[in-house]
Amino acid sequence: MPFVTSYHNKEKVLFWPDLASSHYGNNVLQYLDQNDAQFVDNKFNPQNCPQARPIETLWSILKNMVYDEGWEAKTINQLRTQVNEFYDGSYRI
Repeated sequence: MPFVTSYHNKEKVLFWPDLASSHYGNNVLQYLDQNDAQFVDNKFNPQNCPQARPIETLWSILKNMVYDEGWEAKTINQLRTQVNEFYDGSYRI
């Protein structure tokens, strides 16, 4: 929530996690409830349907940009640098 309130304080935000069990753990759900965060309940979150999750569009675009022409990272720092070169945080879904 600190990231959301820092960067999206005036906007309505919907937390739409993937179906990782940790995203729907009791601690996470309790935290979201305590912070009045809106989120997609797992019973309404479709499995194996990336088209229904807007963040998947971002990951697909970023992956194509980062790994263009067969580029490969040898270290995590190389990957970070490459991602930062292409993604400035301005892409809105």
